Amino acid sequence: MLDWWLRRRSGPRAAGAAVVDHQVSGGDHPAVSEGAGGETAKSPPDQALLEPAEEDVDAADALVVSELTDEVRVLDERPRYHLAECSWLAARPSLGLPIGEARRLGFTPCAVCRPDASLAARERAGRAEPGQPAEPA
Repeated sequence: MLDWWLRRRSGPRAAGAAVVDHQVSGGDHPAVSEGAGGETAKSPPDQALLEPAEEDVDAADALVVSELTDEVRVLDERPRYHLAECSWLAARPSLGLPIGEARRLGFTPCAVCRPDASLAARERAGRAEPGQPAEPA
């Protein structure tokens, strides 16, 4: 819709053709401004709105994590769960949930703090008895 509107504004008008002015609301489309040469320049994304990527979880780690009850942090209206010390969380208000509940609710692990890999590694280290090697990854 925005492309059509921009083409209509910059395209040649046919002689005698009626022009209908369709208003485009700022809430319906991303804000763009025209740069030099008629190019459209997009404003940079607000850093607070960027979401961290999803952690690429190893199947073995996912299996270990599925049995844990450790607490992770979630933000309202955001799809990721995080460790409490995650740098992406910073001072954002978050809610603590058991990891199993967070996963059941559809949250996925953050690629910044890598909660699944970290919690699985902690669990494996805790299972290892003194003098015994830790389980292979």
